Amino acid sequence: MEIINELVTPFNGDKEIDFDVFNKLIEKSQALDNTYQLIFSLIGDGPLLTLNEKISLVKSIKLEHIDKVIYYFQLENEEINNKTIHFLNNTEIKYIMLCPQ
Repeated sequence: MEIINELVTPFNGDKEIDFDVFNKLIEKSQALDNTYQLIFSLIGDGPLLTLNEKISLVKSIKLEHIDKVIYYFQLENEEINNKTIHFLNNTEIKYIMLCPQ
């Protein structure tokens, strides 16, 4: 059986994204035998993060974990969609969950 764990983005006391904790959550989830990590979904915090924040988070993921990440891609508008597609085409992410508006 394969398990998809939905991750939330952790923030520190200064209300900034905590990249170290984000990566520790990925490592802990994989250590618990969760097969994939779903990031930026509608149920999680996906709509609350900017594209630049998402890019920074993805860039922070260690390469040994990136092949088990599913990027939740909520279509928004043509400009953001194109920027997101361009970014994803230049990453090691293999899995994208596309959600129309």
